[in-house]
Amino acid sequence: MRISKDFWREEFIVSEDHPELLKDISFTPMEAERTRCLVLYLLQPMRDHLNARIDILSGKRSLELNNAIPGSHPNSDHLYKPERKSIACDFTTSDLAKAFEYLNMNRTLFKMAYMNTRKNFIHLSGLDNLWGRGTLKIL
Repeated sequence: MRISKDFWREEFIVSEDHPELLKDISFTPMEAERTRCLVLYLLQPMRDHLNARIDILSGKRSLELNNAIPGSHPNSDHLYKPERKSIACDFTTSDLAKAFEYLNMNRTLFKMAYMNTRKNFIHLSGLDNLWGRGTLKIL
């Protein structure tokens, strides 16, 4: 299902290392709405600003997929837990520094973002504190 001109909901069910664990992942209506908000408030405007493709590397995860990923936290926002109103995605683009700069200018729209310079991606999480002040980290 298309969310915006450049993003599809299916992009948020992805795992390069464990594609066999994706078959049982689906979205509840609330999870679909959170994903739509993440795209419409952050990812699509960032893509337009960068004028560059954004590739989703990880989005919604099942507990089984989360457990299969080394270093994943058991309460990861990738699990889209309803009681925490959580949501997360990892993405890459041609200019991560410019994407991170964009996030720094829009810190009120997310909970946390960190840029992993070794693995060339940005982790973005949380809509539960919209209009809060996002934490930024560079690893």
